[in-house]
Amino acid sequence: MIKKKKFACIMIYVFCLVLKNRFDDAVVAAEEAAKLDPNNKEIMTSVKRAKAVSSARSTGNLLFKAEKYSHACVVYSQGLEQDPYNSVLLCNRAACRAKLIQFEKAIEDCTAALVVQPSYSKARLRRADSNAKLERWEAAIQDYEFLIREMPGNEEVGRALFEAKIQLERQHGEDIKDMKLGSNLVSISSTERFRHIVTSPGMCVVLFCNKAKQKRVFQALEQVCKRFPSVNFLKVEVEDYPYLVKTEGVTTIPTFKIYKNGSRVKEIPGNNHELLENSVKWYSSTT
Repeated sequence: MIKKKKFACIMIYVFCLVLKNRFDDAVVAAEEAAKLDPNNKEIMTSVKRAKAVSSARSTGNLLFKAEKYSHACVVYSQGLEQDPYNSVLLCNRAACRAKLIQFEKAIEDCTAALVVQPSYSKARLRRADSNAKLERWEAAIQDYEFLIREMPGNEEVGRALFEAKIQLERQHGEDIKDMKLGSNLVSISSTERFRHIVTSPGMCVVLFCNKAKQKRVFQALEQVCKRFPSVNFLKVEVEDYPYLVKTEGVTTIPTFKIYKNGSRVKEIPGNNHELLENSVKWYSSTT
């Protein structure tokens, strides 16, 4: 009875190790279970599967590093024959397929990996990149925005998201002259442009200020811009847009206002930089 309980515990442990993609440890644990019951077909199958998956991953990774993407893809596929829902092998094969310009198949593999492991950031990023290569900007933006909520300071994701937004605007025939790659701070050029940005899906922060130099406010805004590259930051110089000052209910200068999916959700005094950063973090992490 004690041996059976120990065997069951080890089998559960093997299963957990495989789920965590700790294949080498899973092989060791499975072999330990096999010693307790050498004639058990289930455990022998588990040992064989764990070894095959571990070998596929390590061999495939070496081939990938050697830029032998077709061969690596075959090896990962062989591992997936033993474990069809292994998220790491699916994601690795997606990387090969992307290198081979097989973006549709790469997206399929990443989606399958995310079904198994929804929090798998690498698979989500590869799916976003593949959709971007196919110019499916809305799908790419959806994944990039999910990632930036999880990793708000990630510059790589922030740049990719900003580029995807530029391309989507261009695809829709929108004016992109105010959008500058590498900067998500835009000076408003017209009332219509302001309305278009603050009523679009997503989040934006608007600084209402005067033309006089306000160094501390701009420095604070610049730091927040760098930390949250997926958020649109707008600057409205109140002397040029008195109508916006009135319609947006601006009573003090400088003032920050946060807009989310077309609605004004928060107003922050221009000198409260800590509240600004905390509010941007909060609203950018919520849907």
